[in-house]
Amino acid sequence: MESIGFSAEPSSYPGRAWVVRLSRQSGRRASVEIVRLLRRTDCNVYDVEKSWGGPIGDDDYRSAAQAVTAWSARGSDEVVLDGTPLELRVRRGGTTTRRRLNHHGAGGAALSAIFRRLAERFVPPSQRPAEDWRTRRSI
Repeated sequence: MESIGFSAEPSSYPGRAWVVRLSRQSGRRASVEIVRLLRRTDCNVYDVEKSWGGPIGDDDYRSAAQAVTAWSARGSDEVVLDGTPLELRVRRGGTTTRRRLNHHGAGGAALSAIFRRLAERFVPPSQRPAEDWRTRRSI
């Protein structure tokens, strides 16, 4: 099984994080799962608040996999002290690569855009996050 996982954890209140996971198994159609998490106010634990997803075409999966190649090949992580930390996990052929960067750092917005395009296909407009994954006022 191959998978590409992306998470964004804005430091703003009310403490919502987003996870976008693409997966593909041999002989099965690729799929995407998008989860919005809500951080508890009394501890650093997140609960699933809402989720969306469904099948995607193999071309969509391949396109996303190619688009994240540059980030999965990078050798270092950014230290994220403020803003929206991002994490990318790519699992192929029994190997997992993990990278951390900031949405406002080098390439962070471009990486975010790959997953925002997928989220926009499945998440209703009123539930979508802002460009930097922060909660919009309408949620």
